Parts: sequence; C-alpha cells; structure tokens
Amino acid sequence: MEKPRLILKAEYELYKAALKNDIYFKERKTRSRLNLFTDRMLDEKNYTRINKLKTNKKLYKRRTDKSERLYRYNKNKISELYCKKEVQQWLNSN
Repeated sequence: MEKPRLILKAEYELYKAALKNDIYFKERKTRSRLNLFTDRMLDEKNYTRINKLKTNKKLYKRRTDKSERLYRYNKNKISELYCKKEVQQWLNSN
C-alpha cells in the first residue's frame, strides 16, 4: 500500500482532469459495459463469481439435521394450532 505523498497543485489539476474524462466514472456501470473495465476489477476475497458476474452473495447452504427439522415441524404445528384457536374464538364471539 502506498503512503500519502505531497503533490503540487498543477499535478492535482492533471489528475482531476484525467479522472473527469475517464469513461469508467462518466456513465453507469451496467453489466454489459463491465467487460470494458476487466483490467480494473480486483479479485476480492469476499466476492465470488456467479454466471461470470462478480457478486458478494453467499453460496453456502446451511446444514439441516434431524433435530432442526423436528424443531421446525413442532414450531409450525404450534403456530398452526394457535391460529386455529384464535379463529375459533373469533367465530364464537360473533
């Protein structure tokens, strides 16, 4: 990594003009235009490629074992019973 260095005003103006005229920053970076900038793209550790596109989506699947499936089943069953009970109470009150 480079350390900061002192530059002259004229050098700053040159860099600023070059940045202003750079097409990378002028227009939106659509997927079809990204191939123009492949030399500028960095391979970052937290990014992966899905269908040749750079993305930061996680690709891992969470492992489900028998106890977790049983927990979800029981949780859904309890919520279903609770909802039925609420509906019955509402129907009986009218």
